[in-house]
Amino acid sequence: MVGCIDTFQPRHHMEQSSSAYSHDRNYPMLEIVYLFVAPVVLIYLGVIPYEWRIIVLLCITLLMVGIIRYQHWTAVQVGMEQSFASRKLFAWGLFTILAALGIILYAKKMGFEHINLFHWQESWRLILFFIPLSVLQEVAYRTFLTERLRHFSFSFWYRIFLNAALFTLLHIIYPYAAITLPIAFVGGILFAWLYERYPSLLLACIVHCVVNFVAVYFRLFS
Repeated sequence: MVGCIDTFQPRHHMEQSSSAYSHDRNYPMLEIVYLFVAPVVLIYLGVIPYEWRIIVLLCITLLMVGIIRYQHWTAVQVGMEQSFASRKLFAWGLFTILAALGIILYAKKMGFEHINLFHWQESWRLILFFIPLSVLQEVAYRTFLTERLRHFSFSFWYRIFLNAALFTLLHIIYPYAAITLPIAFVGGILFAWLYERYPSLLLACIVHCVVNFVAVYFRLFS
C-alpha cells in the first residue's frame, strides 16, 4: 500500500485536489452509499449472487485504492505511518487476545463445532476468510471509510457509531444473523475506536486476520 501512495506530491497540487473534492460534501456521501451500502443490499436481496461477495468486495476495494492514489492520500491518511509506539502495540495486542478469547468462550458455550484443519475442503475456506477478506475489509472500513467520515462535522463517537453500523451492515448477508450482527457491531465499535486512537492499517489487518481465523474456525461465519 505504501508504494501506491505518493506522499511527496507538490503541495499546491494536493491543496487544489483537496479543495476541489471538499467543495461538494455530496461526494463523500455518495461514495459511502455506492461503495458501502448499495453492494451489500444487492447481495442481501439476491440481485448479486452470494457466491460473488468476495469478488465484489475485491472490486470495491480496488476502486477505493484507485481513489486514494488519484487524490494522493498521505501515509498518515492511509494509516501507514511507520511509528509503532509501545502503547499502540499494547492496545491492539490486548484487543486481539480479548476478542479471540471471547469468541472461543462464546462458541464453546453455544456448542459450535470447529473446522477440521486437516480436511482440505474446510481448511481452504478458513484460509480464504482469515487473510484476504480481513485485509480487504480493513482497507475499506478502517482506512477509506474512517477518512471519508472525517469530511463531515460529526463528533468522535458519532463517527465511531457510523463506522460500526456500516461494518455491521456488511454482515447481514451471512447466516446466523442473530449471532453475527451483535458480534460484528461490538467488534466494529472497538475496531473503529482503536483505529481512531491508534491508527495503523498493518496492525488492524493482523488483528482482523486473527479474529476472523478464530470466528471461522468455530463456524460463526459460513
